[in-house]
Amino acid sequence: MTLTPDAGAVLLQDKPLQGARLLRGDDQSDPDVLQVGRLRLTAIRRGVRWGIRAKDPESPVLRDFKGIESWPIDPKWRIEAEWVPHQAVKQRMIATAQGMHESVKSPGMAKFTVNGVPVSLEPILEEPDATELLFVFKDATAGKTTYGGGRFLYADLPKEGRVILDFNRAYNPPCAFTAYATCPLPPAGNRMPFPIEAGEKKYGTHGPHDLTSSPKTDR
Repeated sequence: MTLTPDAGAVLLQDKPLQGARLLRGDDQSDPDVLQVGRLRLTAIRRGVRWGIRAKDPESPVLRDFKGIESWPIDPKWRIEAEWVPHQAVKQRMIATAQGMHESVKSPGMAKFTVNGVPVSLEPILEEPDATELLFVFKDATAGKTTYGGGRFLYADLPKEGRVILDFNRAYNPPCAFTAYATCPLPPAGNRMPFPIEAGEKKYGTHGPHDLTSSPKTDR
């Protein structure tokens, strides 16, 4: 994405941006952060599409933020799951909160049982050299006491065929707070029929309460 600003209209590293610039987006390690007034702007790339993410450090939403309610920590929701690696890292297409689909990589499955119900959750790798797994999941609390689009949970990379899933650390994705986020939605296999009353609860009233991704495209 190339930007050609009016003279003095845009700052980059506290200096006026002169002439045209090919912006470094969030698909690179050191994206450009532009300043226009009090706004901070970053180019974001999602598939073949580009957008501009604006952050306002003086936003009333940020100013009035009161914190997020969570359940008390419960040891039963710290689960040691069996790790079943894929023969090779698999490429998946999953839906996002903006109605698009993006390609992600998954290295395997975490398998465990809750009250006799078998569960298989598939994480994604956010970077080729990621040191954590990201699980995007949904449970029976979604749209009730938690955000309807699901929640995020990070876990350390598996060791000796096991992976620890601590649902006490489950938290709201960015799309729980704004309609302009591009969060991945839980793939079909990552939707559990029972409630996980652990981690963060929903914040405010923003957003739909039953976001789902298409089972035809997310597996």
